[in-house]
Amino acid sequence: RSKEVAVIAPPELVKYWEGLLNEFRIPGKVFSAGLLPRRELSPEKYQEMENYIRSVETVLVDEAHHYANTNTKSYKNLQELLTGKRVILLTATPYRRQYRDIINQIRLFLPERRHPFPVTPQTWDELVKAIEKGEIDPSYVLREIMIRRTRYDILRLYSGKDNCIKVKKRKEPL
Repeated sequence: RSKEVAVIAPPELVKYWEGLLNEFRIPGKVFSAGLLPRRELSPEKYQEMENYIRSVETVLVDEAHHYANTNTKSYKNLQELLTGKRVILLTATPYRRQYRDIINQIRLFLPERRHPFPVTPQTWDELVKAIEKGEIDPSYVLREIMIRRTRYDILRLYSGKDNCIKVKKRKEPL
C-alpha cells in the first residue's frame, strides 16, 4: 500500500490541510467533505477521491463529529470509503447529544454488528443501551480508541520550552 495519506476535510479547511501536508512534506491529497453527499452530482470528482482513497492505507477525517448520523448520504459514502483503512478521526466535539454519536463515528471504520472491545455486551446497539442506562461507564470503550487532550491539558503538558517537541520540516517526502 501507498505511504501517502488521504485527508477528508470540510471545504473551508481544504487549503489549510494542503498547506500542512506540503509544509511537513507528507505525501497525500486532501478532498473536500462536500463531495460525500454529492456522489451523483460530481461523479468524476467523487471517482477521483474514491480511487485515491482505495490506493492509500491511512485516511484522516477532520471534523469527524459531522458523521454521527448514520442516515445521511455523507455517512454512508464515507463508511464505504473507509472500509479496510487505518482511520484517524479528528474532532473537538465527539459527543454532542448522546453516546450513540461517538459509537456511530467509531462504526464508520468498524461497521460490523459486534464490536471488538473487551466489554460486554458484545453488540454495538446493546452496548449503547447499557451506557445510556448507566450500566457501563463509556470510558471502557473510549479508552480503547480515543486520545483526548483538552485545552487545559495542552497548556499544562506542552507549554514552555522544556516540554515542546521540535519538529523539523522534512526535505524529502516520507
